[in-house]
Amino acid sequence: MLSNEEVYKNVLKGYLKNYSGSYEDWQALILELPHYGLTEEVARRLEVDVKKSLGISLSGSLFDKPEVETSREKIAKRSLFFSLTFCFLLAMLWIYQELGQKEAEAISPMLPEASLKNIKKRGKKDFLPYEKMLEIQGGSFRMGSDRGEFDEKPVHNVLLPPFGIGRYEVTYLQFQEFIKDNPYWEKGTPAMNLVDSDYLQDWEGINFPKGKERYPVVFVSWYAASAYAYWAGMRLPTEAEWEYAARGGMKGMPFPWGPNPITWISNLKKQGANNMPQTVGNYSMNGFGIFDIAGNVREWTADGYALYSPAEQNSPRMITNKRYKVIRGGSWKTPATNSRVSKRWRRRPNFCGPDVGFRWAADFNVSASSPS
Repeated sequence: MLSNEEVYKNVLKGYLKNYSGSYEDWQALILELPHYGLTEEVARRLEVDVKKSLGISLSGSLFDKPEVETSREKIAKRSLFFSLTFCFLLAMLWIYQELGQKEAEAISPMLPEASLKNIKKRGKKDFLPYEKMLEIQGGSFRMGSDRGEFDEKPVHNVLLPPFGIGRYEVTYLQFQEFIKDNPYWEKGTPAMNLVDSDYLQDWEGINFPKGKERYPVVFVSWYAASAYAYWAGMRLPTEAEWEYAARGGMKGMPFPWGPNPITWISNLKKQGANNMPQTVGNYSMNGFGIFDIAGNVREWTADGYALYSPAEQNSPRMITNKRYKVIRGGSWKTPATNSRVSKRWRRRPNFCGPDVGFRWAADFNVSASSPS
């Protein structure tokens, strides 16, 4: 695991790229220091190192208090939130009852419901960039949030064995190699119960838009993501694995970088900005060394949607629900507050969206032989 100083250097890189010089920015910077166990003196020293690594020669310091206190424009669009929450809760509870307990049983990680019989396993693809698999040692953590939406509750204990997870989100180039091996998944070919009409919307045949080789692939369904993972000899991460990895070793924090939403550390929606995806690995990594876990694109998980149980879970297996699958993580379209590690979205498994991609995972014994 990275030291607090190394993690904080990544935080400073985000500040240096996006710092506006406002009083609020300065205050957030100072208030973050105790969460990393650092003093202002140490942080100023780290800032010098970061500036050198980025080739920045700006005078002054991020830690110098602004002479004039300014305020960011705070846009609040919550007028309907409280009135709709109760109706939304009732609707979700009804959906959960309709799903039934039969569809919440654990099944094999390779998930036969994805029609994987059409998949040819890949050969060695050493030339592909961003193949790095990280080995996560596993452990016990508190999953969910008491301050989130109703389906993030109750907070419950989860014990995970070691597992592997992709350091980066899967890119257009990687997905193209999958399609070359498996023409069934070319644009316009899969059955409509496996993808919707937006599948690979920005592609022409097997060709993606020029210049997007290292961007996270989007407009892919849960079925397509599962098929890709199987082709690569991997699988999608479970919800528990995803959340544990997203926390990056931090305990009790709502975001991978600490207690507050910070838009310049990850590629999240910014007011007044031209929001769009970015190449993978372009923003700061979390404590486990994972990039874009709370931004850039949201990510499919292996699990079907189900409400949490308060019971402790030991090595939870994948949960099936053929109607809805779970998406995690914020995106370039997501407000910073919705990038928290416990936030959940449910979508039909054939859904293909402009800000939904995925990363792969593996059992620990598999990851030992995975790309590195």
